[in-house]
Amino acid sequence: MKDRNILKRIRIILSLFMSLLFIVLFLDIGSFSSLGVKVLAWFQAGTSFLKFLTLGIGFGSCGFILVFFLTFLFGRVYCSGFCPFGLLQDLFVFLFKRKLKYIKPYNGFRYLFLVIIIVSVLSGSMILFGLFEPFSASGRISVNLVKPVLLSVHNSFISFLEYRGIYDFDKISLHLLDPGVLFLTFLFFIGIGILCFFFSRLYCNLLCPVGISLGLISRYSLFRIKIEKERCTGCGACEKICKAGCIDNRNRKIDPDRCVACFNCLDRCPVAALTYGRASSGLKTAGNGLDASRRGFLIFLFSSLLLLFKSFPLWAGQALPFLKIRKKYPVTPPGSQGISRFTRHCTGCHLCVNACPTRVITPSLFSYGTSGLFQPHLDYSRGFCEYECNLCSRVCPTGAIQPIPLEKKKQTQIGNVNLVKQNCIVYTSRTECGACSEHCPTKAVFLVPYKGLFGPEINPQICIGCGACENVCPTLPYKAIYVEGNPVHRRSLKPAEKKKRTKINTGFPF
Repeated sequence: MKDRNILKRIRIILSLFMSLLFIVLFLDIGSFSSLGVKVLAWFQAGTSFLKFLTLGIGFGSCGFILVFFLTFLFGRVYCSGFCPFGLLQDLFVFLFKRKLKYIKPYNGFRYLFLVIIIVSVLSGSMILFGLFEPFSASGRISVNLVKPVLLSVHNSFISFLEYRGIYDFDKISLHLLDPGVLFLTFLFFIGIGILCFFFSRLYCNLLCPVGISLGLISRYSLFRIKIEKERCTGCGACEKICKAGCIDNRNRKIDPDRCVACFNCLDRCPVAALTYGRASSGLKTAGNGLDASRRGFLIFLFSSLLLLFKSFPLWAGQALPFLKIRKKYPVTPPGSQGISRFTRHCTGCHLCVNACPTRVITPSLFSYGTSGLFQPHLDYSRGFCEYECNLCSRVCPTGAIQPIPLEKKKQTQIGNVNLVKQNCIVYTSRTECGACSEHCPTKAVFLVPYKGLFGPEINPQICIGCGACENVCPTLPYKAIYVEGNPVHRRSLKPAEKKKRTKINTGFPF
């Protein structure tokens, strides 16, 4: 009994380790975000596969190959050992403590749903894949729900300490979210809880594109859990603990494509009728003992990876009007290269949202049209893109935002500045200002004399679209200066260097 429990213990240790990495990554504990992305995202089949399609073959983008290979060997060990969304569902199942039962496979629905997701991605829309892909769904729940709650508790505790006269700790600013994004994320979270309450981990086999895909591979896995019918007494103990609902006690069968390899059933059977070992098959084998069908499946699988995706058409709608100013295009993060490329690779995991120090990167609802639900954009009413920062490009797990060196980022024009003089308080109210010019890092916004004051003018050629000017512009309700997103990022001219003042020797030492 103890020997059969080793696999379960290994799975729990692995799951806890990956969960710890996930917490460090999404809750931004310490300075481990970049390392966390490289380690954790490498093992995520969905995001790793997208990064492979984006950047091509490379060590950082081929983690999905290991996941596929492990699935072919041992079954869906990814779902219980590496997937953070699997752990969330396990927590729900543990809290509810309900007796589980066999669930029909619903093969027609789940395979049709997988085809619909593939077709939508091929058509240029990431909405379905991003909504149900487990890593991205986990990220949205962590950033939009869990982190704000934890920060609120933390800040409340700091307020209590300050009330007691202790000022040794600082509060952490909360990231303001779009109410629609917050509501939809909460609705999704509640929906997952309800699904787990009634059907345990049905999501993994019915709605998860990664789970359904790995299920197809696990049909041919070399090792799997089996029921020895001669020993089985039909007590149903294994069926009542199966989280995937794949053990059919009546017919003494286990669906290998739906089994998530949690190994909970192995030590639950009182007569040790369940074993984990080499799959038996009556299929014709090749010379090395490998089933011919499995060999053909492997060849088909890895050949298809190189031919599956092609160029995607842009499917991104225009942004909604912002007050009087109508912005035609949203602003995508530096390194994304433009709207078309960004929207067809972003899954809305919100890692960039979490990493952004100025909180300018925020989840959107319809900034990219109906197909871009949850995909982030730069909202200059909340912040601006820090001139000396490229964190978002270092944490993106799919390659939607490619790593960009700081020097290159400083000349990447993600948007362009526009000046509306009829809204500017200098030109309309004769009120001294200049905040836009003061905060512009490239001096694309500069001041010129105007009726005894200094009014702003712009040089769009050296503007990088950071949005600092729009963020600090005090005019309400209409901004006097704003940034229009570039559909394709451009390269700005390098700003002129400031002339150094010549020191005049007057004999005075100061």
